[in-house]
Amino acid sequence: MHILFYSSWFFIIPCIYAFINKLYIISAISFCNTICSTVLWYNYNKSRIHNFDVFFAKLSFIIYFIYSCILIYENHYLLFHGMICCFFVIHYYLLSFISLVYRLDFHIVSILSNLFVVYLCTKSNLIYF
Repeated sequence: MHILFYSSWFFIIPCIYAFINKLYIISAISFCNTICSTVLWYNYNKSRIHNFDVFFAKLSFIIYFIYSCILIYENHYLLFHGMICCFFVIHYYLLSFISLVYRLDFHIVSILSNLFVVYLCTKSNLIYF
């Protein structure tokens, strides 16, 4: 098995954490992202599952970005941290086309930034879905 198959399963951590804290939209998107990514890396080929993986990865990025913007609107001090997370996610995503090692870094940075957003949502006074 490929190491990216195993690293894809770590996307379940923000999924479970969001579900426990009643952030159901984030949890559902993270779960779909986990399933599509693990199936893709189990047997990598350019098939329909690749299209689903790309779709859910982009949708996940958009949802987490929207939640981040709401959090930044509530607390302006988070702008710097949000920009750093966004920069590293995009940076390693672009580098992932060069080597699969960068894809592993992309997985790790994405998981950490997702956990950061979910953690801040749980500490926020706003009501989320």
